[in-house]
Amino acid sequence: MNRIARLCLIASLSFATYFAVAATPPPLVAGTHETDASHVTLPPTDPGLLTVRRTCAECAALSFMTTANTIYELGEAPVTAAQLKQEFALRPNGFVLVVLTADRTHVKRVRMTASADGT
Repeated sequence: MNRIARLCLIASLSFATYFAVAATPPPLVAGTHETDASHVTLPPTDPGLLTVRRTCAECAALSFMTTANTIYELGEAPVTAAQLKQEFALRPNGFVLVVLTADRTHVKRVRMTASADGT
């Protein structure tokens, strides 16, 4: 195979690989999910099902099990799930971080940033 043909082959394979990788969607379940409170539904009790509604129209919601060991926090202060639900209702645009266990099967922590006045 002559040099020009090899260069064309390498270029076309590189081009195809670039677009194949770029078109690959991100994994559905990461270890951490960042969203606002209006997109998170906390379970009524632990253990229970926590749901994260995703913002893209074609994306399915994600659901994860909470356990008796799930930690709920407002800022850095530990709170109950009921207290965090109340805060979600008061600040639906508040930033929420949902952290999964290492095996990504359960919710380890749910943290909402503290409000501007620190509460």
